Parts: sequence; structure tokens; C-alpha cells
Amino acid sequence: MGIIKDIDELNQRQKIFIISIPIIMTFWYISLYLFHKHFFQHNDLIIKLSFCFTLSICWYLLNILPVWLTIPKIIKTPEPEAELFVTAFTSIVYL
Repeated sequence: MGIIKDIDELNQRQKIFIISIPIIMTFWYISLYLFHKHFFQHNDLIIKLSFCFTLSICWYLLNILPVWLTIPKIIKTPEPEAELFVTAFTSIVYL
């Protein structure tokens, strides 16, 4: 119960980060399996997971940091809905 209590005490952005990284990691893991079978078959699980973790952190930062830098300029009073819209738009542009 201590871990759940600690997570409840975090702010919204930290909770989103903790939830987002494992979700993004699963997509990178599936991508490794589908598109790089040689890498997937000839490496340990730890190497694959660390590679997926690193790619997930980079992808998260590429999506979130530009938004955090531009939101104060775009919106005078940042609201969660406006921040979500700008974040989603940035993700779509990356894709």
C-alpha cells in the first residue's frame, strides 16, 4: 500500500509520466519484434527492455518538452484541457 500512497501524493504531470512510459514501452517492444527480428532474437531481455525504456523516454520528452516550453506563450492561464489539446496536436505532427 505504500507505493499507491506515494503515487497519490505526486502531481498530475508526474502521474502521467509514470503511466505513459510503460505504455509507450510496450509499443516499442512490439515494434522491435515486428521490424527488427534479428535484434529481438539475438539479445537478452534486459537489453531489449532497456532499449525500449530509452526510446520511450526520448519519445516522451520529444512530445512533452516543446509543449511545456510553448504553452505559457500560447495560453495565458494554462488549463489542463488546453494543455492536452496542444500535446495531442504535437504528437499528431510528429506522426
